[in-house]
Amino acid sequence: MCMPLFGLAPWDIRWLAWVKPTLGDALKIVTFVTMKPTILALFRNFSKKELIRPSQTRFGYMYIVLENMLDERVYNGLRALMVSFEYRHKKVAHTSKREEVASIVLSVSFWRNPREIVNICALILTLLHLVDRAGPTMGLVYELTHRMIENITSMDDAHN
Repeated sequence: MCMPLFGLAPWDIRWLAWVKPTLGDALKIVTFVTMKPTILALFRNFSKKELIRPSQTRFGYMYIVLENMLDERVYNGLRALMVSFEYRHKKVAHTSKREEVASIVLSVSFWRNPREIVNICALILTLLHLVDRAGPTMGLVYELTHRMIENITSMDDAHN
């Protein structure tokens, strides 16, 4: 399932075949909830944390959006929203888009992929932060790169 990450810039990860559908589904959820003021207001009743809207200009936006969605307050808020009486009786709740978003949010299998993507991106971002700091870091970079490859390989082995 995992593809080699070498030669890709961190922001290019979103184009990998196994990342793209998950990111697309996550963006459907965020867009659906945030673009309709009544749905967003209802979501805020169920979650004490805001959904982060995607932004193509921010570095690591994919990581930030997915990590935010995995926050327990947002995750539980989204799931509570989709099954709430108030939401199901809104006009927008009777559309095909709502059905698609609800099936994604309530799907157990969907939530596994964002966790995996965030775990991989966290390793890469840690490496980038290390490279960006002052002082000699080459030994640390080699060690962290070795650990990162081991972690990604173990994630890939778990899928096979």
